[in-house]
This record gives sequence, C-alpha cells and structure tokens, in this order.
Amino acid sequence: MKNKFFELNVSDEMTLRYRTDGTLYELCGPEFELDGKVVKSEKVAYVGEKKIGKYITESTFAGIMGPCKIELKIRTCDDTPFVRFCYILSGGNVKMTKSLGKDNLVYARWKCGAFAGTEVRLSEYNHQLYSFCMSEVPAFRDGDEIMGPILVKHGKDGCALLAYEHGSGYPDKFIEFAKERDCVALKAVKGNYYDGRPIGGNENAVYKTVWLQFGATRGTEDDIAENYRDFQLKRILPDHPSRKPLIYYNTWNDQERTQLKTGTYHKCMTLEHIFADIETAHKMGIDVYVIDTGWFTKCGDWEVRTDRFPDALDSVSEKLQSYGMKLGLWINPTAVALSSRILKEHKDCVASVNGNLTKPFNVWESEESHGMCLASEYRKVLADTLIRLCKTKNCSYIKWDAIWQYGCTDGNHFHGTDENSYEERGECYSFEMDRSLSEICDAILEACPDTILDFDITEEGRNVGLSWLSRGKYFLVNNGPNYHNYDLPDPQWTNIFVNPGPARTWICRPANNYDKWIPSHLFLCHYFPDPPASSQRMNLGSMILGGNGIWGQLQELSDDDVKLHTDVISEYKKVAWDMAQATMHIDGTTATTMQKYEKINPDNGRGAIVLFGVLSRNNKVTVKITSRCSDKFKVFGNAVIEKKNGEYYVTASFDGADAAIIFCS
Repeated sequence: MKNKFFELNVSDEMTLRYRTDGTLYELCGPEFELDGKVVKSEKVAYVGEKKIGKYITESTFAGIMGPCKIELKIRTCDDTPFVRFCYILSGGNVKMTKSLGKDNLVYARWKCGAFAGTEVRLSEYNHQLYSFCMSEVPAFRDGDEIMGPILVKHGKDGCALLAYEHGSGYPDKFIEFAKERDCVALKAVKGNYYDGRPIGGNENAVYKTVWLQFGATRGTEDDIAENYRDFQLKRILPDHPSRKPLIYYNTWNDQERTQLKTGTYHKCMTLEHIFADIETAHKMGIDVYVIDTGWFTKCGDWEVRTDRFPDALDSVSEKLQSYGMKLGLWINPTAVALSSRILKEHKDCVASVNGNLTKPFNVWESEESHGMCLASEYRKVLADTLIRLCKTKNCSYIKWDAIWQYGCTDGNHFHGTDENSYEERGECYSFEMDRSLSEICDAILEACPDTILDFDITEEGRNVGLSWLSRGKYFLVNNGPNYHNYDLPDPQWTNIFVNPGPARTWICRPANNYDKWIPSHLFLCHYFPDPPASSQRMNLGSMILGGNGIWGQLQELSDDDVKLHTDVISEYKKVAWDMAQATMHIDGTTATTMQKYEKINPDNGRGAIVLFGVLSRNNKVTVKITSRCSDKFKVFGNAVIEKKNGEYYVTASFDGADAAIIFCS
C-alpha cells in the first residue's frame, strides 16, 4: 500500500510499518487475553482489497491469534497521509477474559522511543460556556496514562499522529495511551469487553475493535494539524453532504418562544406555519430545514403526526426539494413510547439499571416513553426504522438527541451477562453504546448514502469523540449556560443567552477552537436572526466562521432583516468551500474591545475576515489583514479597506457592540 505520502507494509506478526520521507514508524499488532492467556497475532498474510466508494481502498490481512482468526482492515485514500485500521477476532470458541480483574487488551504499541508531543482532547466540558471544547496539552505532562483521543509525536524528522475512534467526556477514559519504556501502548481501560465474552460459536460472537488512525508528515505540529483537518474534511467521508458548509435552520427556538407565549412547544407545528417558514428560509439561503420535536406520533415508531401534517410531511418534502433544500427531523433514538409497536415487539431491549427497568419519561409533550438499550437487538430495529423514515419522507438529515454515556446494566443484552457485576455491565454498555451508534450510522449511510447524521452534545454526559465524526457531525451549543450555572435565580426561561446582542455570539464562538484539527463547521451552532442590524451582523459574522446554523422566529423578520441575511449568505456561499478548507486565524480575545478572525484559503486568497468590536462613543480600530487575500472585497458593516505598502488594512467604526464582515472573492 502506498501513495505520494507513505508506503505501508504489514509483517507476519501484524506490525504496521509506515514509511514516509525515509522515516519508519512501527505499530506492533494487538494483544488479547483469551481464556486467561495473552495472545498475539502470527502467520499474517495479505488477503485482498476492495473499493469503498470512489476514493477509499480497504485492504484485508488475516492471520491467527491463539485458537482464533484475526483480520486486519486498513483503509487508505489518495491525497492524505492518514490511514484507518481495525481488527476483527472470530472463531475459536474461546472467551475474552480479565484474569487481573480489568480489561486486558492492547490495540497497538507504537515504537517511538522517548516521547515528546501533544495530547489533543476533544471532550472537555466547559461549564462557563456550557459546551464541549477542544484542548491541547503537553503529552504525558501529568502522568503516564492519557486519554486523547489524538496523540501527536514531535520529532526531528517531522510529526506523527495516532488516534482512536471512540467517545466519552474527559476524563472518563475507556481507552488510553500508556507510556512504556520504549513505546506508547494504546490499550483498553474499562468496558471494552465483559469478562467471559465469547468469541466464536455464533454470528454475534465476533469482536470488532474500534477504528484507529495513523499518519505522519514532515514539518511542525501545525503542518500535521493541517493535514489531519483535510483528512476529516475530505477523506473520511469523501464528498459527503455533512462535510459541505451548508446553512441549517432548526425550529426549536421558534418552539421555545412559542411555549413561553402559549404554554406549548407545538403550537407552531402546523403545515401552514412550516410552509411560511420555508418560504423565508429559502429567501435567506438556508440549505437544510430541520423540524424539531412535535412532528411525530410516538417515539420509537417515528411516524408523522397527521393531525398536524395531514399529508404526513409529503408536501413539505416536495416544497423543500423544489427549492433545492433538505428536510431534517429530530429524534430521541433511545426513547420508545409505551404504546408503540416497537416496544411491544422488543420489550426485552428496555434499559434497566441494577435490576430495575428504567422509569417511563415524558418526551416534549408526547406520550411517555421507556429508555431503550442501544447495545441490544434494538440497534438493528432502530437502524431499519430510520432507514425507512429517510426513504419514505426524503429525510436527508437526522438530529439525534438525548443520548447519554451511561444508561443500562442489564445482563441480557450485548454488554454482559448475569455472571458480570452491575458495574462491569454498565461500563461495557457505555463503551458498546458508542459502537452501536457507529453500527446504526453505518447501516443508514449504506442504505441512504447522503444522509447527514447530527449528534446533539449540548449537555454534559454526552458521548464525544472521533467515531461519530467519521460518520457525521455534532450539534454543539443549544442556548448556552443555564441561570444556575451562574448562581442566579431561575426566571421563566432557564437559559441565559437567548436575546439579540453580542452575548450569545461570545458563548458560541469559542467552539471555533476545534478548527485547528477539525473543521469548525462540523460543530453546529445556531445564531439569532433578530434585529437590530448590529446584532444581525454579529450573529451572521459568527455563523459563517463555522457554526452555520440559524434559529428563531423567521416570520417575525422584516423584509430588510431577510434581505440582510440573503445578501450575507449569498456572498458567503461564493467562498464557503474556500473557508471550509482554510484553518482559522484568531487575533484577540472574545468579548474584548476587538477580535479579528481570518478564514482565507491560502491557495487562492478567497474567504472572509470578520471583526467583532465592543466600543463606545463611535470609536475606530485599524487592523492589518495578515493572510494573503483576493482584492475583490464585499463589506457588510461600518468598515473601509485601504492598501498601504502592499498590505491591506481594515478600519472599522463601532458605536457599541457590532461586527464588520469582509468577503474576499
């Protein structure tokens, strides 16, 4: 296996030998504990390859591991130094065991000698922002076991990166990088399997590991980050709609405002209201129209509520298609209504905790529901149900909500038996839940390849990691912090940042810190379209930098409000793909006097500069555009551009909080 970046070989012990620019990187094969003995791979040989879509090649190697068969799947793609790989263990009629009372599984050992580098965390929850955030820390600064899920090694010959596709909130580790004498081991911590898990004997007794990622390049950490960002944008899901910088609208905030006035979230869930919304959304340039809770009869069955939508959303779907827009729908994949057909047929899949079925709960003014175990036979039922929904309603976006990391300790599902403790079953559920979601997503993408899968992580305790990003995107911020986060008394509206003005943009924009490693538009945030124009410029300027979402009451907007959004979004779409490819450069701190963002494609100078200011008494600020940019400027806001000594400068005037948006096309 080779491309212009690397040459990759596999030894007969399943060691991956990755060579780039004369530098050799070695990843020793996996180790499993089977029937109390640690076993390794041997007699590994090449089996063959197949194409996954147009761009990805999957190569298979097979060998033996004790009494079992082991396969290695490696996916490569032209134009990237990164590969994905996983292992599949089958046959043998043995059991995975924990003779030391804990997981005993090593996915790989990276022969790297003394280690210097960076741990990249994706799932630190920031209670001030009420959002997950990315952070970078020196690798192994605080100990010999770290979470990642991305580990970057610095060396004189360049940088290399090893990562795993699994998610949880930091510091709740299920997999870790462990520093050893001359290597770093990527190994299981908890829940990766249950003691006594069978291998062989039936079709379910196959163990497939999480996917791993590896790549290397000459240059600095910034260079490998740029390559990895490109890998996430173009190579994991080549040409997929989830990777495109589309503009999304979601009805939820309209429903929130409606509830405050009428006492119900569903007053605006009518065909007439949605049709009027779509007309405005189309004028504004929105690409994906998402109907949040209230469209369905019962959780689990996910059939359209015809008293609100008499033609079962058919005309809505047709209207959106006529405008080149996509239909999106909200679901809670773990909720199944008490009278639903799904529950009647699969009651054995209801989640239980410590021997007791989870109690029914209300789901946004719909029938009470049970919580289902995703690591059970229910996962196939859910996949089939959502495939049907996508096909029958031309739904091309699904918003997945209310999925918690922990939730089931049952002994009759895929995460343990009565021989295992509640604690072990619970940890194994939390690990398997991530993998079940991946399996469900893979089934949907195989049947409906263009479906955008969006996972709501607006609360602490959600599953965050690289596995979902290999299949879709994240819904990152709802309305921001609650009053109790700031030790304030709760008013009628629980959230703080729900009014027009700069505060909401302050809360949402820090999500852009993901952009160094993962394109910021893969983390959806919704901004407000409400006047005044200064607020609209701040929200639109923030949105085009990565959030790419709008919500609010579209039918309350004036013609001038709609026109401003139409004009800005129209200009954005001319350079949106350039901005998606460009790493973000930020000067200044959020909510200070001046903050500047540049997102400009270095190959052609196309993109945008956005200035956010909070100045009094109509002051001016002048800043230099540091990126090479096109000289075809389009300005929204009070700003002028001058060229001095071959450099471009922006002078922006602010009377209070405002933004200036400058497109370079």
